[in-house]
Parts: sequence; C-alpha cells; structure tokens
Amino acid sequence: MVLAGSADQLPVAFTREQALRQGTTVDALRWALTTKRWFRLRRGCYAQTSLWESLDSRARHAWACWAASQWVPDSVVTHRSAAVLHGLPAVRELAPVELTVKRQDRCLLDGVIVHTSRRRLPPHISCDIPQGPPAQCLRVTTVTRTIVDIARTEPLPDALGFADFALRHRLTSVEHLQQELRTLSRWPGAVSAQRVIDLATHQCRDPEMSRARAVLHQHGVAPPQLGVSISLPRQQSAYYDFGWAGRGVVAWLDRDDGTPVDTLQHLRDRLAHDDQVREQGWVIVRMRVNDLLDRPEATIRHLLHYLERDNEVPEDRRSSHA
Repeated sequence: MVLAGSADQLPVAFTREQALRQGTTVDALRWALTTKRWFRLRRGCYAQTSLWESLDSRARHAWACWAASQWVPDSVVTHRSAAVLHGLPAVRELAPVELTVKRQDRCLLDGVIVHTSRRRLPPHISCDIPQGPPAQCLRVTTVTRTIVDIARTEPLPDALGFADFALRHRLTSVEHLQQELRTLSRWPGAVSAQRVIDLATHQCRDPEMSRARAVLHQHGVAPPQLGVSISLPRQQSAYYDFGWAGRGVVAWLDRDDGTPVDTLQHLRDRLAHDDQVREQGWVIVRMRVNDLLDRPEATIRHLLHYLERDNEVPEDRRSSHA
C-alpha cells in the first residue's frame, strides 16, 4: 500500500489519475478515504483533509471550481464564483460553483450552476489556484465581465455591492462596464445590468453601504449624498453614510461589526458626536443593516417621516463629502 510518499507530492486537491501517476495504489486511495486523510470533492476528484482545513473560504471555493471544471473542461468560471476568485467581497454566503460553457456543451452537474454562452466563451483570464501548482490555473471571466454578469442575474442590492466595490478599487470603470454590456444588449437581464451601471459609484466605502443605497432606491427614497462629514468643535468631524442637506437629515448604518468591546466603544463615540450634530439642527437616523436589507419597510417609513418635513439646515452648517 503506497501513500505516504505520494501524498507529499500531491496538491491540495487532485484527480484520481494524478494520484495513481504519483504511485498511489487503488487500495491506498481507498484507505485514505476510509481514514478521512483524504475526502472526495466530487466523483474522481479528491482533497487532502489537513491541507483543506487550512484554507480560507475563497481558496476552498477556488478548488471546488477546479473540481467542477474537471467534468466540464471547456468552461469558464463566471458570475459569483468569478467574483470570489477576483477577491471581491462576498455580500452573502458563498453560492454554488458557477461555470459558463458554449451552448453545445450544456450539461447538468450536481451542485454547480452551469450557464451557457451562445457562440463563444465570455472574455476570461487565467487565475492561479491558492496553494496550487504553477501549471494548475482556472479560466475566469475578467472583472468587467464578472460585474456585468452579476448585474444581469442578481438582485439589485447584491449587484450594486459588487459594482461599487470594483469601481472604488479601480478594478474596472463605468466606461468598460458600458462597453461590455453593449456586447450583451440582447441577453436576458441587460436592462437590469444597465440600471446597476447607472447607479454604480466609487463613493461607497463598503458593500453594506452599497446594498443599503440600493434598498433606498428601490423604495423611492430621494438619492442621498454619500459619505457626509459634518464639522464639530475642536477640529473634529462626524461621518455619516448618507445625507439629505435640503431636509437636514443624515443617516448612518449600524453594521454591528468588530468585537463586543470595540462595538460598544464605537457606539459611545458615535452617540456623543450625534448629540453635537443635533445641536446644529440635523436630524439623525440610525439604520441597522440587517433590518434594512431583510425588513426594510419600518426603516424606510421612519426615514421618510423626516425627509418629508421642512427642516433645511443653514448653508454654513451643511456637510461636505468625505
């Protein structure tokens, strides 16, 4: 039974054929699975348990894409899977692997969303697999095409989260997104993609802010100023995610991030600044991200209550963009 030496020469994940070429016997392969030293990613593809457990979620998803591509060789990693491989932040839990194939190569693959392309595969680049050998790469759609595909197929809050992040980090541009969309003008979801591109901006500092902005848009709230900073005494300033200077309203997103101690201290600092901002005549709305995304009606009603009032702040007390 040969295993120990051959395992050292294998990557995190590998095919049955790769293991056999490295000298692993069929009995040794079965024993490795029985003892859970290895486990099956999908039929014919295996991973070393100890190495797999050391990977982060992005790397694991990349290897899952690799395993799926072994069954669909002429494919490209696309949509949310491509976003993961490009390092774009996950706005929700990681979705199943997504691949695109030519129409004549369409197939069903368990646990994989397989999209089809009419004539040729979408624009793509080679992407290294984390902790994979140099020659082991994946074909992944470009960032621009990835954003457009997500904008065509995903809900507006999620799609805008990806698009804003890509613009803020200069991974693409509005011009490039428009150019790519023109090649897909007759594809399903093109109208939705255009709406995302029209709304996309580099001014949102994180995906939560982008997703919240999308929800406000969907509920007919007037477009806010983004990243508002209000001057305070002692050369301090208070930051707010959204602002409507004409109505004297600012809003901040309670993201509930950080450790409990950090979160509590941040909240104390925030409330102290809020008191000073109210003294200048501003109305402050605190919006919990999860509530706004999952149960937006109450938050929207609360916000609109203040936006419909006449509470314009004097010009000399108005905010500036951060």
